Amino acid sequence: MSYSEVSDYFKGSSLVPSYHSVWVKGRSIHCAEIGDKKKPSVVFVHGSPGSWTDYIDYFLDSALLADFHMLSVDRPGYGFSGFGDPVRDISEEAYMIDQAISRTILSSPEKKIIWVGHSYGGTVVARIAMDYPERIAGILFLAPSLDPELEFPRWYNRMGSWGWVRRLLPKAVYVSNEEIVSMSPHLWVMDKLWDQIRAPVYHIHGTQDKLVPFEHVFYAQKKIRKASFHLQVLEGANHFLPWSSYEETVKGLYHLRNRLSQKGKP
Repeated sequence: MSYSEVSDYFKGSSLVPSYHSVWVKGRSIHCAEIGDKKKPSVVFVHGSPGSWTDYIDYFLDSALLADFHMLSVDRPGYGFSGFGDPVRDISEEAYMIDQAISRTILSSPEKKIIWVGHSYGGTVVARIAMDYPERIAGILFLAPSLDPELEFPRWYNRMGSWGWVRRLLPKAVYVSNEEIVSMSPHLWVMDKLWDQIRAPVYHIHGTQDKLVPFEHVFYAQKKIRKASFHLQVLEGANHFLPWSSYEETVKGLYHLRNRLSQKGKP
């Protein structure tokens, strides 16, 4: 969505997003922000492909605005974060996004964040939590790609990397394909880092997910400390949880916020 389309979307709303573009490692990372910074902060990370506006309805939710300060990021290669220019290293992308968000809320540098990641965005959020655990208040996984044995390029992904095919693809599809083709080795590196995650995790997955199979749940159950892990199985649900399972997603946010209130505000 363009800025003018977003403006139309928020017409009549008492609050509108502000925007930030932060330079990290020679490229601009864009994010949108709304709400009171004194409240618990939530950062939404979209899947592959996508943009920050995948979560725009959450920005319009008056109940959420009463309880949360929210940000949504354009991952590198999407939206206003260098559209069409992919980052193929999950660790590098995690660094870029963490730095962009940290600098955006620099008025509270010690503040911990609840991170929400859908699909490939869940993979990136997992890596952020592994690399920067001291800044994580909680993790909400929405059908994340986690298991390296289940994530590998299919024939059509490899075909999409051929020069002449790649030139025919829409930019967002090209970036998405490059991420998927490059993904597996980075997941195997992450396989050894799960004990770095100490924050509570709320994992939502649909049993009819055809893009990131439900079997990824079993990997998460094995890798994440049981005391920190809550699984919400949605019978018959598909992959598109931020839209198709809005209420369940909001429930996950409040579950994590309640965990925070037991330990003190971030």
